[in-house]
Amino acid sequence: MPFEIRDEGNYHSARLFGVLDGADLNAMTTEVERLEDAGVLIDRITDLTSLDRVDVGFEEVFAVAQRRAERKSLRRSDRRWSRIAGFSSALRGCSRCSTTTRES
Repeated sequence: MPFEIRDEGNYHSARLFGVLDGADLNAMTTEVERLEDAGVLIDRITDLTSLDRVDVGFEEVFAVAQRRAERKSLRRSDRRWSRIAGFSSALRGCSRCSTTTRES
């Protein structure tokens, strides 16, 4: 694999080396997403200086960009729903906010 990701304490560093192709780009993206899902990858620095060659075309880069954009959108949506669910739970636990039904 032409990359390594290390925990540097306050951030993670990703170093890419050798020849980067589409399969390697997808493998690195998958590893980054796994670390994000685990909650350990927040800030990162990527070092491309050790790459000998990049064999990745526009299509591969665009596919990764779309994949990342969809994940970002989903994470944003998840955060919104968790805030709404938390607010809803708080309202249910509030004695002043209890709902009553009226009979007509």
